[in-house]
Amino acid sequence: MPFGVFVDALDDVLVQYRTRHPWSEEQAQWLKAVFPALSGTAQLCVPTSPLGRYHLFSAVRALLEHLGSDGGLLITLDDLHCADEASMELVAHLVRHPPAGPVLMALAYRPRQLDHNLQDVLNQAVANGRAKRVVAAGISREAALALLPEDMSRVQCNLMLDESDRNPGLLKAYSALRSIPGEHAPTMPRLPLDVLTDTLRDFRGLSDLAWQVARAAAVLGEPFIPANVGYVACVNGEELCSAIDELVREDLLRVDTATRRLRYSNPLLRAAAYQTAGTGWLLGAHGRAAPILAQQGGDPLDLAGHLQYAAVTGDTDSSRILLEAAAETLWTDPGQAATWAATARDMSRPGPGSGPETLLLGSALMLSGKLSQGMTVLDGLRGEDETHPTHLKATLWRAWALRQLGRPDGADQEIAAALKLTGGQERERHALLLGARLENALAANAPLPEIEEDALLDDAAGLSAVTRGWLYALLAMGAARSRAIEHAVLHRSVACRLLDQAQDDEAVRYLDGLYWLAAAESALGRRESAARHYERGLLLAERGKQLSRVPQFALAVGEMDLADGDLAGSVRHAVVAAAAAAMTDSEYLRAVTEEAEAALRAAGRGAGTATPHMARVPVPRPDSAQPPGPTHTAKTRLGRLSKRELEVAVQVSRGRTNQQIARALTVSHKTVETHLGRIFKKLDVSSRAELATLVGRSYVLPREVPGLGPEGECG
Repeated sequence: MPFGVFVDALDDVLVQYRTRHPWSEEQAQWLKAVFPALSGTAQLCVPTSPLGRYHLFSAVRALLEHLGSDGGLLITLDDLHCADEASMELVAHLVRHPPAGPVLMALAYRPRQLDHNLQDVLNQAVANGRAKRVVAAGISREAALALLPEDMSRVQCNLMLDESDRNPGLLKAYSALRSIPGEHAPTMPRLPLDVLTDTLRDFRGLSDLAWQVARAAAVLGEPFIPANVGYVACVNGEELCSAIDELVREDLLRVDTATRRLRYSNPLLRAAAYQTAGTGWLLGAHGRAAPILAQQGGDPLDLAGHLQYAAVTGDTDSSRILLEAAAETLWTDPGQAATWAATARDMSRPGPGSGPETLLLGSALMLSGKLSQGMTVLDGLRGEDETHPTHLKATLWRAWALRQLGRPDGADQEIAAALKLTGGQERERHALLLGARLENALAANAPLPEIEEDALLDDAAGLSAVTRGWLYALLAMGAARSRAIEHAVLHRSVACRLLDQAQDDEAVRYLDGLYWLAAAESALGRRESAARHYERGLLLAERGKQLSRVPQFALAVGEMDLADGDLAGSVRHAVVAAAAAAMTDSEYLRAVTEEAEAALRAAGRGAGTATPHMARVPVPRPDSAQPPGPTHTAKTRLGRLSKRELEVAVQVSRGRTNQQIARALTVSHKTVETHLGRIFKKLDVSSRAELATLVGRSYVLPREVPGLGPEGECG
């Protein structure tokens, strides 16, 4: 509507002047042509001639002067870049010829989308001192964090703050999506209704033709070729150029000057355009996109998102492309990888040699939280050549899934059966299975298997760096649990070097290596390094949407927070663990995380905001994995210790090293080791972490301990 911005701002105020007004009759006639409140009709006669516009603008200027004469007037015009042409002309006139008296106009707009003529007028007004440009200050980090939900980890929060530049709108959208949509994502996230409606505001002025092209652009990966957009949208020639010009003018699309290709200015815009397209139209659009991208030698990831909807049964080429894309996204989006792998299997009947495809589908299902379903898929490989590498990988995946389902005994049986077939002849295969057996014992807190370390490491010499890092981390944790401190320190050093040097796309394939490295470092008193590795593992697990791995890392980070006295952080990460576990089919993971969350919330209610340092949250284990020993209460068990031994135990629960404990208690380092040996034997525990948990169940530890400063550092 012409002058719609001013009608929206002033019409309600002008109702009182319908019968009586303080301005001249000539001015009144001009104002009645624009404001329905004054004319009493919706049939307005807006002047089109330059002279008529001048008289109208002068009348509006007199109107604003009158409204401001009684105490001043502030008129705010938001989203000015979306205003009609007449409104922009009126704003430009008022900026060049400001109303007399205390009248202030506050204009909000997006510079990239504002009319160039009005932009020039505003720039001149700023230069001449008639206007002041105000840039909104960014919100504080604390305020930005308050916009994010409590079941989002600290590392994920930090990532979202960085990517959004603390923009409240983007933070709201990212937190609702639980991720940051990438512009190169082969599939579009589904926006929640509130985010969708907010995003669609940017499309409200588009023509039908521009809408059609916008949706076609959303179907294609980014950056895209204009000709491809036209082909998918069934639009060409001048119509296509006109639609693209409109989308660029509205700042929905931007041009990559280096490649002359186009991309959406914001991934949320692409998702909104895609989501509002009809199902039938999308199927046709994907069907048109797939062949043209294939002709241009498109990447499997570019093609898979289209073939998922367009391929037909028996299309072996499409099945192959989908499997390649699934393998490429296994560690970054296992849920999508499972969808593509399942689609490929449905298109081509599995037959001899289908083991790798079955392994890919089963592992993707397990990582995405469908552990039991993944087990069922991998069970289909039983009976095939059990010496084939695929069978070994399937065994390792099944053993890992069984642990996440709370069945470590079943995992051990899987590994033992595979070891019998190997017989120690295939060195790398043997090393992987021995590592899996050690990992299973550590996870279940069961007796450690007897392993010849030198022989294991010789067998593993040909494995990848991250795989060897995983093995060294397991050996470090095993040595720490057995109190072989020198060996633990040595193995930890090698594991740290191997895993720290690994890029994220390599490390994400063996996240368990980071977990056991951090666990070993925690047992050795290297808390800062342990926290760093736990948080890196959590970041990679969350970013890679590995729902089955998020709980263990989130609980570990929460336990570190709790030991540092950060109850809010520990609760946050327990909630993260519980939320991820709830999206898996593992009752065991759900029980573990729910109990941890409940324990931490109870601790918070009892301690308030000034919660002292506390020990780690006890993690329940299935009956078959309970560590041996008496079932007395923690306090009863601690009662077996002497006064000096109890002091040492309390210091251990605070994360102190043997050297720090020795200085605090004014004893020798050897004496501390002797006390620890007696403590471990009396309490039937095998690690410092277990000891810390036992102390935490019985005591609220004071922040100040003799010999240590108020934060636990040496005084």
